[in-house]
Parts: sequence; C-alpha cells; structure tokens
Amino acid sequence: MMNLPPAKLSGSFAGSEYRTRAVRLPAATAPGTPALCFVHGMEESWQTWTDLAEHLVPEHASILLDLPWSGRAGYEWTISSGPVGDWIGDCLSELSNDSVVLVAHSYGAMAVLDYLDRHGLRRVAAAVLVSPFYLDRPQRFDWPRFDHYASTFPRFLEEAIATRSRDRTPDPEVTKGAAEIVRQKIGPLGCLEFVRLYSRMPSLRLNRLTLPILILAGERDIFSVPSESESLAAALPRASVKVLPGCGHFSITEDTAAVAAEMTSFLRPLFTLSSTPRTIPNE
Repeated sequence: MMNLPPAKLSGSFAGSEYRTRAVRLPAATAPGTPALCFVHGMEESWQTWTDLAEHLVPEHASILLDLPWSGRAGYEWTISSGPVGDWIGDCLSELSNDSVVLVAHSYGAMAVLDYLDRHGLRRVAAAVLVSPFYLDRPQRFDWPRFDHYASTFPRFLEEAIATRSRDRTPDPEVTKGAAEIVRQKIGPLGCLEFVRLYSRMPSLRLNRLTLPILILAGERDIFSVPSESESLAAALPRASVKVLPGCGHFSITEDTAAVAAEMTSFLRPLFTLSSTPRTIPNE
C-alpha cells in the first residue's frame, strides 16, 4: 500500500462541519491522460480503493476521495446536506486536474450519477460504476422491494465485513457481531439517505450523459443485482456492462485483478494507453 498524507479539500458544506479530503497516489502520468477519481460506497473510505489502484496501469494518477458517507463522522450530515452529488462537485472544484474518470462503487455510483445529472459532464471524460443500485421507474419501489432491502441489510453488512477481512475464513459469529455494530452506527439516518438517493434514480436525465461508461456487476450480487446494471446500461447512451463471474457486491475486493483488467480494457482505447495492468496477486 502507498501511504501519503491526505490532502484536505473544502471546509464546511451545507451547514455541516464535515471535511472532505483526497489522497493522491503517485503515477507516471501520460500527457493528456485524465486522473482516476475514486468515489467509495457507504461505510467505505478512500482506503477501499488502494489495492485496485495499485493494479491499474501507471499512466493514470489516482485520487481517492473520502466523503461523508464513510460514516467516519456519523450521519448527521444527511440532515443539513444539499444534493449528495454536490459533495463530489465540491471535491472536483478543488482539484487541479483538467479531466477525470470517475470510478465509483455501490452508493457512491448513485452519487456519481446524481452529480453528472446536476452538474453535467464538464471535466469528466468517462466513468466506471461498480455494483450500482438503479431504479428505472418510481412504481418499482414498492413495499416488497423495500422489504427486500430491509431484510437483506444485515447480510449485506456481513458480506462487506467478511470480504474485507484478512482472515480467509472469518468467524461467522464475529462477523455477525461486527455487522450489528455497523448497522447501529448507520442508523435510520444513513438508511433514509440511501432510500432518498435510490428513489431519485428514475428522475435522472440519463439520456444527457453521453460520456463513455463502464458498468461492472457481480454475478452473485443479491443487493444490486446484475439485471439492474443491465437496465442502467440500456438507459445510458454510451454504456456497456460486464458481469464478473463468481463475484458478489464487493468485487473490488473479491477479484481485484478482474476489475482492474476490465477497467484497463475500457480505458485503453479511450486514452491510448500502452501499458497492461500490474500483475499483483490478490491477498
């Protein structure tokens, strides 16, 4: 792992004292090549991306954002916050890069779509969305779907903790206990924030998002299921979807090399990259 001191970005936003920040990883950046700007999911952080960034081709600089939905400072920010995509815009406005490729996971992928819908494509050359949640019509967000997310939420947290564990066979009871601690930490405020953003998906003007977009879905993902990724890709003018065999919702950890390979295949023809992904084995 490459350790650099975090570069703090903007101060208070929408009445919150939460400070966003970015960690920049060194790279032999090729002229005119956009930086990769990584947006984590809920209860993740900038560190979620370090292994993937090390696997990717060296021409791209990597900027790992740390955003309010890491939960590091709780979820009180949701009470006074404006549109969630504005947090990403707030970060991008502080970066010196001429253009970026936004790479986002899970809730962060919805936040990226919210940002692009509200602020347009300026400075964003392309996007990679990993396990995005997507809702195409408001009528689809009915009680059965709500109950599905509510009932699978503990399992979702357990899977998140298990995939991040350095223990290849984590103790189920320890994982369950840790998941309950995270569930209590997220609380109703965090859950309501997810619902708020998820329910906004049908209102997004996706036909205006004409940038190239790669969507990566996990074959075994029961939370943001592959069919949702396929529906999202169909609604976007220049999107493609790849389903990663054997992966669940957390493919960036489960099969980092496969995610890096798909991203490189997507980025190479767009930006004339010459390198191949680094062959760093998953640990």
